[in-house]
Amino acid sequence: MVNNNLSFDECKQMSRRLIAMNPNRNANMGKISTCLLDYYTELTKQPWLCTLVGQIRDLTAQQNLMGEEQKQTEAYKQLDKQISALKKQLPFRSPHYFHFLDDHRAQKTIDPEAFTFQTTVDIDNPEEVETAVKNALLLNGMFDDAEEKLFREKIFSADDIELWKGKVLHVERSARNKAHIDYGFHMAVTDASASAIKEMADMVDEGVTSFKVFMAFKGSFMADDQQLLRVLRRTGETGGLVQVHAENGDAIDLNVSDALSRGQTAPGMHATTRPESTEQEATGRAIHLATWAKRPVFVVHVSAASAVREIQEARMNGLPVFGETCVHYLTLTEEELHRPGFDGAKYVCSPPLRHEHDQDVLWSALRQHDLQIVTTDHCPFNFCGQKELGREDFSKIPNGLPTIEHRLPLLHEHGVRTGRMTMAELVNLTSTAPAKMFGLDRKGRVAPGYDADLVVFDPSSTLEISAANHHMAVDYTPFESWTCHGAPAMVYSRGDLVYGGGDVRSAPGRGRFVRRSTGPFPAGGITRL
Repeated sequence: MVNNNLSFDECKQMSRRLIAMNPNRNANMGKISTCLLDYYTELTKQPWLCTLVGQIRDLTAQQNLMGEEQKQTEAYKQLDKQISALKKQLPFRSPHYFHFLDDHRAQKTIDPEAFTFQTTVDIDNPEEVETAVKNALLLNGMFDDAEEKLFREKIFSADDIELWKGKVLHVERSARNKAHIDYGFHMAVTDASASAIKEMADMVDEGVTSFKVFMAFKGSFMADDQQLLRVLRRTGETGGLVQVHAENGDAIDLNVSDALSRGQTAPGMHATTRPESTEQEATGRAIHLATWAKRPVFVVHVSAASAVREIQEARMNGLPVFGETCVHYLTLTEEELHRPGFDGAKYVCSPPLRHEHDQDVLWSALRQHDLQIVTTDHCPFNFCGQKELGREDFSKIPNGLPTIEHRLPLLHEHGVRTGRMTMAELVNLTSTAPAKMFGLDRKGRVAPGYDADLVVFDPSSTLEISAANHHMAVDYTPFESWTCHGAPAMVYSRGDLVYGGGDVRSAPGRGRFVRRSTGPFPAGGITRL
């Protein structure tokens, strides 16, 4: 425990290695103790804390999807209560003071000489860590030779420097400490402001070369035509690829309001209010905007036959238009949404599941290379406590399915074994093509100079899919009791065995951030392939 009579300078020195913690708090009250930063770092790695933070983020995301008019509703207030209750379980951290009189955390008991000179910066993306540390050190005057001083004064205002003066940075490297395999990022542009558009160049320089724009989810993620056009034009200056979630958000929003006014609240209304035509129209509109911008466009999560036809027509005209579908659109249909009771909520995703006819068109488009990639759009929500939030209102059911674990077995079972694709085509759709499309220059091939990222797939094995034995942190699977012949037996990352014998063999933190090139889409106008 820290002596109450520490001098100002001693407090400053101690602050570089101590932090106030209350691991078992009641809200923000209760006893606290000072701990080494190493203790806090270890605490952030605990699985229970990761799960708790994930639950808070999921519920907060649901809140963010609600429109302004919904903030006074009971559903919104219930989410607030749930979030608040979960936050009370978080261990408390004091980024500004490391000592309180009588060891009791309260405003009136702050030891005024125990200000830590520590500004806490939360950084989830490990590629941002180096830059953040560099900037913090510059602001703190840690590099005071003439060159560094000039550099500091160029990139920071006098107000910035004054604000940060004398403070020490503590960075949370949460993402860096969790990943087992290599990873990269897309940048989602949900507000195409002047500053966001400008930052796209910085993202490309840092190896983030793909940008996702939503044409749906009005009131939260949705971008209008002008914003999408700005993003497309910016990639003409910086390089990179724009991905579009293509659904007409305005039409869907009106459909949802009309359905609820009629008392139609069941999960099946999710598909009814997002008909195939809303996807077709948005896909066509995205293609037109990309053509005007003279840039390629990549349509994600294609589910509808009519949307496929929009892509096919553009490609027949020589336009650089690409598409991706997901394993659930190839294997599940809208009928699942109409299951008895509330069970259909397990199958709510966007765009919604379609019909067998749409599936046939999707499989055909993959064979003809009009769709280039099969992904998962993995977006898991627990049925209990999360999907259940929409029992009285289908629009409040969190959109997304847990699918990432079973993509390969399902594609092998319903693609390769049925003759819809060859094994080589499966490899291309899930590995080679994505690597080329998104500038993963050392991934996607088995060849000299490439990373030895390998999946050893055993076609003779049998996999019974069940929530009881899957490895995803979610309480259900949309493929419960399905049987697949063939499953991954071993996984290698950069030549290291990371999975085998049913067990993970690697340690968290092994994965590296991968800087991506602009791939086949450099800066400059592109009108044809």
